[in-house]
Amino acid sequence: MISTAPTDTQSSALADSFDTPTAMRAISSLITDYNSADKAGLSDAVSFDVARYITRMVRVFGLDGSADPWDGGIGWAGIDIPAAAKEHVYAVSRERDQVRQHAIAGDLNEKLDSIIEQHTPAKQQDIEALPYAEVLSTFQESLQNLAKKQAPAKDYLDLCDQLRDTHLWDLGIYLEDRENAPAMVRPVDAELQAARSQKEEIARQKAEAKLKREREEAEKKAKLAEQAKINPKDMFRTEEYSAWDEDGMPTKDKDGADVAKGRVKKLRKEWEKQKKLFEEHLKA
Repeated sequence: MISTAPTDTQSSALADSFDTPTAMRAISSLITDYNSADKAGLSDAVSFDVARYITRMVRVFGLDGSADPWDGGIGWAGIDIPAAAKEHVYAVSRERDQVRQHAIAGDLNEKLDSIIEQHTPAKQQDIEALPYAEVLSTFQESLQNLAKKQAPAKDYLDLCDQLRDTHLWDLGIYLEDRENAPAMVRPVDAELQAARSQKEEIARQKAEAKLKREREEAEKKAKLAEQAKINPKDMFRTEEYSAWDEDGMPTKDKDGADVAKGRVKKLRKEWEKQKKLFEEHLKA
């Protein structure tokens, strides 16, 4: 069981000449207990209580600048999402978590209606909340459209990725997926921006490399197609030679001397290769 009440260790430490290190270790122990707990057995309310308590204590110790310890906030000051966003963003994040879970399990069709019915945005919204309410409504409508088309699970998962990577990201909010835990809702900060830019740059480089390979392959095929049009009887009729046999194989060089046997053998291999290409070209 996880309790957010001050522990005996923490109270004693603070009473003992304000033993801050021991008090902080008590807070660290609470964090460890939460991280190791089975999240399936913890409600959102308990998770929020733990987060608020730890935030409050960290602020009491002055580790978060001048942030108010008693404002009920979670996390470091300045990194929370806008207040107008919370209702809708936490709702759409919760629905997304459930959609992903049941899509992977293969029973989403049975659960989808109950997932969507958990939260219905009010028709009248404050102007600050409107963009976030629209994201939630659009996500729910998209889910219903996929259900009508009996879309495969992959389409639902793609929609969840789109919500995270585009719709919420464009509003400055990111959903950080975690294993066996709800996605973490966090504002887009410089670190996330840098990581995304790096990922996009790697993807761009891979796309350019692929395009280059495809272009080189196309050029190679085009060159081979042009070469295939050449009759092998004509391929060696150049100024380099002065006489040829009936197949077009060189017998004399440009000075009238016999072509060396080793040279003839090599030229014959090239001739045979071109003959095969030319015959395939004629068939095509």
